[in-house]
Amino acid sequence: MEKSCQVIEILFWIGIGIVFYTYLGYGIVLYLMVKIKELFVKPRLPRLPETLPEATLLIAAYNEEAIVASKMVNCRQLDYPADKLRLVWITDGSNDNTNERLKEYPEVTVLYQPRRQGKTAALNRALPYVCLLYTSPSPRDRTIRTSLFEQMPPDTLLDDFILSLRIAMRGYKIAYSKEAYALESASLNMREEEKRKVRISAGGLQSVWRLRGLLNIFRYGILSFQYISHRVLRWTLTPIILFALLPLNLLLACTGHTLYTVILALQLAFYLLGYLGYKMEKRNIRNKLLFIPYYFLFMNINVIRGYSYLAKHKGTGAWEKAKRGAG
Repeated sequence: MEKSCQVIEILFWIGIGIVFYTYLGYGIVLYLMVKIKELFVKPRLPRLPETLPEATLLIAAYNEEAIVASKMVNCRQLDYPADKLRLVWITDGSNDNTNERLKEYPEVTVLYQPRRQGKTAALNRALPYVCLLYTSPSPRDRTIRTSLFEQMPPDTLLDDFILSLRIAMRGYKIAYSKEAYALESASLNMREEEKRKVRISAGGLQSVWRLRGLLNIFRYGILSFQYISHRVLRWTLTPIILFALLPLNLLLACTGHTLYTVILALQLAFYLLGYLGYKMEKRNIRNKLLFIPYYFLFMNINVIRGYSYLAKHKGTGAWEKAKRGAG
């Protein structure tokens, strides 16, 4: 009996360590790494070429008639020479007025086919047209950027994530700009947010398998460390461990140890706050104190639900869009 308790105790503390590291520890480690780097490495601003190359903004859209106008306003605000920026919309499967709306913009090239196969399939189909139409006149520049794209299976759910990391695995760096930002409207409600979270979680699980080579930290070093710490743990082990801590804690508390009784009380209080946050959200009442534990639990539950989503939607990259609130 004593040996079993010791095993449970070890598993419990390992679990707490993993959960803490995933949600707080890695952020602390990353912050310290950045500060240390800033002490020894002076930042260098990238030099822009004297002549900017032609660039293509490729937009995959399905039934987006409601946002065509606002998206085109955004495109026209981009700080890039208009004569060198090509706008290509690929609208496969759209059966609303998206294509009709796009006819109002002569600078836009529209690629369309009636069959909807999902975003990744649309990008795979569009890239040959983009390469053919809008490459740099210089043979040397023609391979920049476009050559880094590689086609992915059409059922890929997180195409941008997988593509970016595959490029990084080939030795290229993903640049970060503090000045760059994007605005996105929140989901219309928690039901819509749930659809989004489950799909992203399923895509994360799919990504872990398709990027399994990146788990080799001896080959990819710091990139593997960042990937495992920031993504793999959140999408695989940590949510399961998080919910396993409660029964493990309950078993340990039965031994009468005060520490485990206190931790159990804190866990139960957290779950109670999450439940109260859920009940208030159902009544369209949001309280920050209650919403934070509720959303944290909501997020991890949907990661686990991602397993069933991935099995159910195997072989297809199309998904139901989450409705957004007002921007």
